[in-house]
Amino acid sequence: MDRSTVTFSHHPLQTTHTHPKAIIKKIKEEFMQLRHKGETIDKITGIFLDKLKFCG
Repeated sequence: MDRSTVTFSHHPLQTTHTHPKAIIKKIKEEFMQLRHKGETIDKITGIFLDKLKFCG
């Protein structure tokens, strides 16, 4: 399995393997997708903060 594999869609910020560059890339991709859908920065911030509640 590729160590840079990350999953955001199904489980918030849960990774199968932690690889910082892959995680940052996935966050950027998700951010751009949300902006493309017309979400506001405040809405996106809320989405990411909600996901962080499940980390740790």
